[in-house]
Amino acid sequence: MDFAQMQETWLAMAADRRALWWQGAAGFALAALLPLLLELLYFRRQAKAGSWLKLRLLSLLMAPLCFAVVWLPARAVSGPMALGVFYLLLLTVGPGLWFGSHAWLGRRLRPPMSWLESLVMAVLGLVLLFGLPLMAAQMAEMEMAKEARQLSASPRQAPDESLLPHRVLPPKLYRMPGVGLVWTQSLIAPEGLRLLSIDQRVAGPWYPSAGVSHPQFCMQGGDLHLMWSSQEPTPQLRLHWRDAYGQNHKASHFPATRPTAEGSEAEEFRIGFRPRGLDPSAPIPRSRVYLSVILEAGLEPYMRALSQNDPEDPQDSDCILPGYQRPKIGHEGDIVQVGLTFQAPSGQPWPRADFRR
Repeated sequence: MDFAQMQETWLAMAADRRALWWQGAAGFALAALLPLLLELLYFRRQAKAGSWLKLRLLSLLMAPLCFAVVWLPARAVSGPMALGVFYLLLLTVGPGLWFGSHAWLGRRLRPPMSWLESLVMAVLGLVLLFGLPLMAAQMAEMEMAKEARQLSASPRQAPDESLLPHRVLPPKLYRMPGVGLVWTQSLIAPEGLRLLSIDQRVAGPWYPSAGVSHPQFCMQGGDLHLMWSSQEPTPQLRLHWRDAYGQNHKASHFPATRPTAEGSEAEEFRIGFRPRGLDPSAPIPRSRVYLSVILEAGLEPYMRALSQNDPEDPQDSDCILPGYQRPKIGHEGDIVQVGLTFQAPSGQPWPRADFRR
């Protein structure tokens, strides 16, 4: 999870859950202060409390300097060499600067620190300033991911979201050969709305769908069309749009499906074939579709996957809608078969529904 996802999860958490996090953070901070208190008590007995304070202030000053010495040169180098520069500085210049500065100043304080005392303070400072924050960040990320998954199990609108302006059609249930039950749903946009982007929640966090395959939904202008099988998780989407007045908004959509008695309400999903065209029962995301087309007379049909942005098949939508017409591409002839792929539980082959002319 990146910082923005963690921040969004934090804002979506209930107040009592956030209170538990604050309590945990306070406990972690006290645990980090305990070694410093023990260290101070030791040096007070040695009559070196003033020297201890000065050396600890040096630790605070040297921490960002050592970080910059290691990080900035690595950032200035591009390609695989950057990683080599980073590790080289991390194992040589960084430790030398950190431990050397503590040893050098420790011997010049009054009263002076012994080499061993300076070394112990440098090691403890390294743990407190670098080790503990990294460990805390990793623990927070793992726990925040758990919180995000819990939120996805009981989805609800975020406080900063608007009302969804689309006309939400009821989910419709179909039966497909080789796949089983498949849900579809359409969200029809009002006039003047411009759909900017779609985020999809995957295993807790929200992820932008731009530039990646999204087989569970597709867009036609401001309209949104969903398709998912009963074996796939119900999609959780967040729409970003601009209204007719130029204002940007966002809202989440969680399809509300109802259990059916072995699909007794399901209709048979059909695809009508026309010369170089298709008429499906409902809009289909292009990233689910495989087409078998005839290249030349007497040859076996050629199967190819459709992509969301196919330069040979430019469309104003990433859906296969009723009335779809494929342009003439090379020696391609009519479409003779359509395959629709769906995800399956881990370890099982992905099912595919085949429709033939």
